[in-house]
Amino acid sequence: MTTSETSDTPDASHTPEAPDVLAPAKLGPVELRNRVIKAATYEGLSHKSLVTRDLVDFHVAYARGGVGMTTVAYCAVAKEGRTDRHQIHWTDEAMPGLRVLTDAVHAEGAAVSAQIGHGGPVANPKGNGAPALSPSRHFHATTISRAQEIGWEVGAAFRESDVLLSPTLAQPTPLLGTLDTADPESIHRHASVYAAFTSVHNVTGMPAMSVPFGRDGEGLPLGAQFAAPLGGEGLLLALATQLEDAAPWRGVVASVS
Repeated sequence: MTTSETSDTPDASHTPEAPDVLAPAKLGPVELRNRVIKAATYEGLSHKSLVTRDLVDFHVAYARGGVGMTTVAYCAVAKEGRTDRHQIHWTDEAMPGLRVLTDAVHAEGAAVSAQIGHGGPVANPKGNGAPALSPSRHFHATTISRAQEIGWEVGAAFRESDVLLSPTLAQPTPLLGTLDTADPESIHRHASVYAAFTSVHNVTGMPAMSVPFGRDGEGLPLGAQFAAPLGGEGLLLALATQLEDAAPWRGVVASVS
């Protein structure tokens, strides 16, 4: 056989078709008209912690534009949890406005979700008229020092290497239902187990990327993480392009049950 006949390049004729982004989909119990979801980005259009006409119009525009779902940001669970004094506070008083917004989005054929959270130490005590609530007022000095030490240790590896390669997850890919999103403690426990490789770069601030890297023995997807030194984003993007050219992953979809 010639070299070209033994190439490892995937045969495009056997590559599964990529899902149609504009086809209807189901997210849990919610039926979506397509897979396009407008992520939560703070709109700055709420006033005195309540929904305004401008906020309704903002999300209606996305719905009218064709998204499957739009997301209202940022809805605080407590007054002291707001990072801006006008952010929506999840109270009975806010519900009628959220109902109006929801009905208006539904009228355009789209679904709507809400980003619910608490600002913790980065909340705005002055604007909220209440002290920020968190385990500590500041990041602990020891934690900051240790993060710097980790940065130096990881950074030293780049003296002899352009990039660092590791698995994306420290454990096999979890099955659907493994992570109980209704149980914060469960999420925390699993995060510390699965994110051992990725969390290092969150702490150091060094750029990293995860790319598809085949499947395990059970047919579940695997990811490979590449990390670069500070300022190495361009290197990672170039590497991602080369990897996709060598082993295209577009259209390779794991079966979901």
